Amino acid sequence: MGDPGDRFPEHTKLRAVKEKSQACGDFIAWLRDTCDVTLCVWDKTSQHYEADPTSITTRLAEFFDIDRKKLEAEKQAMYAELSTRAEKPEIK
Repeated sequence: MGDPGDRFPEHTKLRAVKEKSQACGDFIAWLRDTCDVTLCVWDKTSQHYEADPTSITTRLAEFFDIDRKKLEAEKQAMYAELSTRAEKPEIK
């Protein structure tokens, strides 16, 4: 079947940064919950900062160069593969 990393490259990248990503996410959540810090983005039209509507998970994926659409497609492919295996048990 080959190396799963070859078939699921976004999951391979995600696995490689899991601990760093989790630590960053925990820190951002701590800032939000404990210190009332809000991530903001510059609005070029209104010329002021606004609360960032983008989720922490999405920002972390962007930072670590994880394509969430590809990640979801890989997940669906994994489910399909597992489903196919479950339907066709190995005969020994």
